[in-house]
Amino acid sequence: DVPRAAKTHDAAFKNDPLIKYAKNRKCEPSFAVRMIERAQISVYLVTCIRTSTIALTIDSGKANVTIIPPKECSEEPKEDTIVKLVRWTQAALRLWLNHLDPDSEAVKRSNEAKERLLSQEALKRMLGDRVDEMWYVDGIFTDPASQGHGYGGALLDAATTMVTVPVIET
Repeated sequence: DVPRAAKTHDAAFKNDPLIKYAKNRKCEPSFAVRMIERAQISVYLVTCIRTSTIALTIDSGKANVTIIPPKECSEEPKEDTIVKLVRWTQAALRLWLNHLDPDSEAVKRSNEAKERLLSQEALKRMLGDRVDEMWYVDGIFTDPASQGHGYGGALLDAATTMVTVPVIET
């Protein structure tokens, strides 16, 4: 349930300090901005479903995890009509959001956060070349009302099982 998962993401990260910093938020965003941001998450989740990224959920979106496979396991994304449409939608939403909520400081902060958090160089310095063989948990989020029930741990356990159990083709 992509819309419910996007709503869960919105609720889970509503008061996250890094998100507030990256988006330069001093007050609550407008309804239109929140809906566009939720649509962006929906589009991202659809992309995960249509590509080699693993997306798992509990109770139709109450808790979610997305996991990116290592380079050696990942296939090029299926560039079918749906993926092309989704990528176009992502770009259109980004432009629309920048039009509704123009903030050059937010763009600078967001780029800074992405650069620091997703730096392959920093990961390679810490973990060596085995980074290329590792699965990456791209996101894990649980609806605040459902937190504390072990959903996140269960999702990570399921993901770990999926990526460590060899697949036997028949």
